[in-house]
Order: sequence, then C-alpha cells, then structure tokens
Amino acid sequence: MAVEITITLAPTDYVGAGFDEIHLRWSFESDGWWSDGDCNWPTFGAAQVDLIEVYFDQGSGPVQQGVTEDCEGGPNQWLNVPTPGVGDFTQIWSALQDQDPCRSNLSCVAAFIDDGELVPGTGGYLCTSWCYGPSGYIVNPDGGLAGPEFGIKNEVWSPVLAWPGDQYAAAAFEFDAYVHEPLSPTSPLIGYVWKVRSTGSDNPDDIEAAEWVDRGYVYIGGPTWRRVDRSMGISSGGIVTDLLVSDRRYVQLALGVLDVGKWYGAFGTDGTPAPYLDNAAFLCWGYDGPVVTARTKLGQDNFPEIGSYDYNDLAANSIRFDAAFDKWPGIPQDSILVDVVPVRTGSVLNDQPKLYYKLFPNPLFDPARTLPNEGWVYGDSTLDANEYSFDLPDTGFFFPGDVIHFYIEGQDNLAGDIGTTLLPGDTTLFETVVTSKGRTSTCIVGRAGPMALAVVRRRANSMVTK
Repeated sequence: MAVEITITLAPTDYVGAGFDEIHLRWSFESDGWWSDGDCNWPTFGAAQVDLIEVYFDQGSGPVQQGVTEDCEGGPNQWLNVPTPGVGDFTQIWSALQDQDPCRSNLSCVAAFIDDGELVPGTGGYLCTSWCYGPSGYIVNPDGGLAGPEFGIKNEVWSPVLAWPGDQYAAAAFEFDAYVHEPLSPTSPLIGYVWKVRSTGSDNPDDIEAAEWVDRGYVYIGGPTWRRVDRSMGISSGGIVTDLLVSDRRYVQLALGVLDVGKWYGAFGTDGTPAPYLDNAAFLCWGYDGPVVTARTKLGQDNFPEIGSYDYNDLAANSIRFDAAFDKWPGIPQDSILVDVVPVRTGSVLNDQPKLYYKLFPNPLFDPARTLPNEGWVYGDSTLDANEYSFDLPDTGFFFPGDVIHFYIEGQDNLAGDIGTTLLPGDTTLFETVVTSKGRTSTCIVGRAGPMALAVVRRRANSMVTK
C-alpha cells in the first residue's frame, strides 16, 4: 500500500548545528506479549518499507530531496539507529526499608532502584510520595536512558539447572517478593514478573533457544511481603509443572521488574522502591498423573440472562454457565478454561479431559429442565497447547436457586500405566449440599495435593415466589 504523510514545520522544529536540518524516522516498538519472539504466529516483521521519497515544499511546489530509497544496494540514505535501552538497574541491596507493617527483610535482596550510580546518565530518580528507599531513590518510572515513552524491564536469571531425573515430574518456583504499587492516578504501574524456560536437549547451551513462559501477569498491590509458593493460586506463581517441556533436561528461572503503565497509557511518576525479590528456590517431586491447573477462568455465580425474573414463563429464567473472565469488556467468556498437561516423561493423555457435574436443583424449575442433573462432558482443545474448554448448556439447565458442583478429571498413559488427576484433589463433598448456619455455602475450595486451590461450587442467585 502507498503511504503519504505531510508534515507542516515551524521554524522551531529545525535541528542541527545551523538549525537548518529535519530528522525523519520510521520507528517500531514491540512487547513480549504480542511479538514474534515465541514463534506462535510468525510474521515478516513489523513492516516492509520500500521506495521512500522525501519532498520539501517552500510554497512553489514539491521538490524531492535526495533520491528514491529503493534498498537495492549501494549506500542507504536511511540508517538503522537502535533506540538506547532504559538501562539495567538490577543490583543486590541490603537493609532496604519497606512499608509492610507486619514483616521486614533486612537481608540481601535483588532490587531495581535507580540511585544514579549503577546506570550513569540518569542522575538517579528521587521519590515524590514514597521516600523509604535508599536516600529517597525509587525504581525509575520515566524510561531511564531511553526516555519517557519507554518502561523499565529488568530481569535476573538463575544458572541453568539440571533436571534431577525422570522420576520427578512436578515442579514449583518459589520466592519472596515485596510489592508496592499504590494504583493511584499518578502511579506508574510497576510490578514484578517471573518466568521459566526449559529444554529437552542434553546440551544445556540449547536453553538459549527455548521460549520463556509464564502466566501472563504482572504482579502489583501491597505494600506487602509475600511468599510465592505451592499454596498460592496457579495464576500467582508457585506451580510451574505445566510450563515445562515434557522431556525437560535443563531449566532456567527469571525474576524481574516490568513497567506496564506505558502499555495502558499510564505515565505516572509517583513510584516506589519496589519490587524487592529474595529467597528463590526450585523444587521437584514425583507425580502420578497429568497436571491439571486452573486460573481465574472457572465458573461464576450468575443471574438470569434476561436480566430480570419472569414469573409466568419459567423456562425464560435460564442462567448461563460462564467463566469468571471477560473475553471482551462486559462480555464473559462462555467456556471455563483448564490446562491439562502430561508431565511424566514419555506419557500422553489417555483421553480428552472431562468435567463431571452434579446439580442440586431448585424444584420450582423442574418442569423447564431439558437435561439430567448429573453427568459429564468432554473438554475441547483450544489454540493454546494443553488448554481445554468446558461448557454446560446456557438454556434449560441452570436456574435461580440451583447449586452446581463440578470437578475436572485428566488421565495420562505411560506405557499402559494410567494416571488420574482431579481438580480439586478432594471431591469428598461433591455429592453433598454444604450449609453453614442455615445458609447454603457459595463455594467449596479443594486442594489437589501440591496443586492450586480451585473453586468447585457455583450457585445461581435465588428467586423468591409468592
């Protein structure tokens, strides 16, 4: 496609020693989420630009400057000028202060504070409101050496770790993190990140070609110290079994800081010294089946889709079984999403994962029901590897006052050895309506061994009849 851009210049726009030059540039910015770095959706780069022509018009008509840039050999008129980086502010600090009223850590930690010394040229970045950092310095919220259009992204990597043996199938990445992002209108939106990568190669150097993977979150909040471990929800960190390649031989871990404010148009500069990161550990243990994990995309409480109650037509009060996750703002995702990963070396999934459900119905709506109150459905694979979607009918099934229990079953096959994993691992109360002080509980939380916590009970909001 042909592109034509016209720019009107004021006398103050000219640059150069004699203030008689104009500098033009093509620029491109990518990020770790949507770039081609993971090779999932390879393209041919940001754009292919050719046949560039520049004209000046002083009022008597356009006059071409130089020649048409066709990129066909010879000295190019347009030069590749990489943008300078924000700067690497990673260093080890001791006795850092914090705002957590219950816990402190005065030992050595990794932090990313711009004190003006580690990265010469920034002058350091002093606090506005949160001045408990060393000499009042904070994490640079203003792009460091690259300028305010850019955000900090620094990481500290572990050594390459050898996997201890095929008898180990599960893994967790645990660490301490101090986080303080006030989320005010003047905040920069800076938090911590973690990621892992692995390779099945016998050569540890091949991990350089492996993709870094994580849960797609930047962690903010506080001010608080938190221990990220196996007891936390899968989206928070801890369990990383499903993020490793099945034939893993070597693993590497990363912790870091990321300014996401620039992605969302937030250019606040009232930052803090956080995050601080410490006490990282990588744990492995045996596992007898596939790993089944869920994040925030399980079922949610809901109301009739019509937005009110119809006392004359019972069937019109159907409630959708949707995920607690908006596919688009205000539009919930229709199916719940669960990852099912065969992690035992050499294993494959024995069957499509299943969702087992049991409905405790409000008898008022029994005449409008078209499906049985218990059973199971298969999960469907999605575009994301190892992710499966599960859905139950949106009409004729779930009504006001109903309660539904469900769990996910995954099975793998290792040379005839069938392993089964349930999410949650404890399904003792699957057949029971649990009440507390005369009220029906809205959720049951189960734990799958070292796995994440998962809500397995959903309730439809009640309708009162007279």
